[in-house]
Amino acid sequence: MSYQPQQPQWQQPPYQHVVVHLPPYSALAVISLVTSLLWICGVGSIVGLVTGILGIKECDRTGKRGKGVAIAGTIIGAIGTAFLAIWIVLMIGLASSPSS
Repeated sequence: MSYQPQQPQWQQPPYQHVVVHLPPYSALAVISLVTSLLWICGVGSIVGLVTGILGIKECDRTGKRGKGVAIAGTIIGAIGTAFLAIWIVLMIGLASSPSS
């Protein structure tokens, strides 16, 4: 009788299913970023600014994701709104200046 070493029986541990349920994104946050990036003749910037502020408040109140998206939409909307205000002031100044 000869000795034959046996291979150890290796078994893979049972697979554990891990399901992570994340809270949904705030729709206001996404709308803020999209509209502030589109600009839409200045109106998009204003809508982006307002919905961004509302989106930040919604994320704080409900725990939804997207606060960073809402902050980005608010900042881009504020910059766009500032450019729109400067453009309006310049156009009013040019319209009221006497032509030579």
